[in-house]
Amino acid sequence: MSVGPGAKQSRQTSPVTRFLGGFAVTMGNPKMMLFYIALLPSVVPADRIDTGMAIALVITTLVVLSVVLGIYLFAAEAGRNAMASRRSVQRFNRATATVLGGAAVWIFSRQ
Repeated sequence: MSVGPGAKQSRQTSPVTRFLGGFAVTMGNPKMMLFYIALLPSVVPADRIDTGMAIALVITTLVVLSVVLGIYLFAAEAGRNAMASRRSVQRFNRATATVLGGAAVWIFSRQ
């Protein structure tokens, strides 16, 4: 599989398949599950969760994750487009090197 600006995916997948894959990874993340377990009792008392409430919670989770993953999708696409040329990659590398160098000077000056 080739990696780099303009590299094509070796296997074409539909947007729905990619979204469901991202959703599965997100929901399978132990940190995400612990977040929901910790947050849920403060939002909805455990004794009030019935079938209707569970469906509402699932729909809410789907909507929130769709919005967040959609924002990530558009940001990643914008980043990929911004890095399409060799010149833009070079400018990005110089900018990040400047920031890292500045951080190193700042840390060194504090000691």
